[in-house]
Amino acid sequence: MKYSKNELEEYQKRIEGFDKEGTLDMLENFNDFVANTNPEKELERILKHEKDVKGIDWLKFYDKDLAEKPKVASYLNKIGASFTADDLLGKTKLYNLPNYGISNSSDGNFIDDVQNYRGDQIKKYTTKMISQLQIAQNTFDVGDVISGTNTIFQVGIVSVGIKWAYDFGRGMIIGFGPRRAAIVAAQELGGAFCGNMIGLLVTYGIKALLDKDAQMLAVVVNRTGNEMNFTNSYAANGKVISLPKVSTGDIDSDNKNAISAGEKFDDIELVQAGWINASKRDSALVGVKAAFKIELVGDTLFKNGAYLGFSVPYSGSNSCGCSLKQFKSSKEYLSQSSKNYSLGQEENNGSAHIQANINSKGGGQVAMIAVIQEPFNNN
Repeated sequence: MKYSKNELEEYQKRIEGFDKEGTLDMLENFNDFVANTNPEKELERILKHEKDVKGIDWLKFYDKDLAEKPKVASYLNKIGASFTADDLLGKTKLYNLPNYGISNSSDGNFIDDVQNYRGDQIKKYTTKMISQLQIAQNTFDVGDVISGTNTIFQVGIVSVGIKWAYDFGRGMIIGFGPRRAAIVAAQELGGAFCGNMIGLLVTYGIKALLDKDAQMLAVVVNRTGNEMNFTNSYAANGKVISLPKVSTGDIDSDNKNAISAGEKFDDIELVQAGWINASKRDSALVGVKAAFKIELVGDTLFKNGAYLGFSVPYSGSNSCGCSLKQFKSSKEYLSQSSKNYSLGQEENNGSAHIQANINSKGGGQVAMIAVIQEPFNNN
């Protein structure tokens, strides 16, 4: 992102009254925080919180209890969601979910940690991330922006949506550290805005955690200085339900499915990440098998683009794959490469790197972390 001198000066004036220090107490070690997560108990806590705080029983809602539907509809309207209660129940609409920022900082090398997770760590991380986002949403809603930002910072997140990421970048250039920049950016945008952006991810995260039959929740990290576009997707089995979206509006926009470019501020790195989710079709007797073509905008080492794919069958082993080779489409990539899928793959072409790893060969609810990486060239 580019920041003019006038923009930076105006931003600095606007935030003069904010608490720039925030609450910068030491946080629990990131890896210990994730390692101590029990996904099943965390989901129980999430569902209890939703019931106690929002008055929504998601288990009853997804069991099609009509009494819950008006509550969900009212809540979705409150957070400005572009999808409806019927959409959540029907698995028919492609959800567009905001990017979110992850930063390395003096508090921890969060990006490196996420990239290095394997096996159970992947499932623990994705579940803990949804849990922290949920806790933060409530904190933002009651106006405690500092505590809300600290809550998501515990899982490495410094922004949700492009506006927040943009203001984070302005804070970094002014001279703040990552956590302070995230707090001041949130104060500038306001608790209601931040809570609503987070609410989109929380709502969809709960849906993914409750969808037990052959589904995939994939975290895709764009560790480059270029915007990353999803230009072609193909599902041989099942259905793609959500893709990341660059949202420049308050909540949603008509922009393309993409993950924004990362940035470097001296030795501090900010990357953007997004979620892909796919699930089996209702009443289908096969699972989900899908692939995606990714293209980076501008000067990039990914001349042929890149491909990601995964398979969560009703019977057989879960697997995933990635490639930097050239294919005509994601369909061709899937047909030629899926037989070689495994628990994890990576491929390099010079300094261009792609990797994909899933948590387990067994089970119908699978999590994946994929990273696309090349040296930054935008700063």
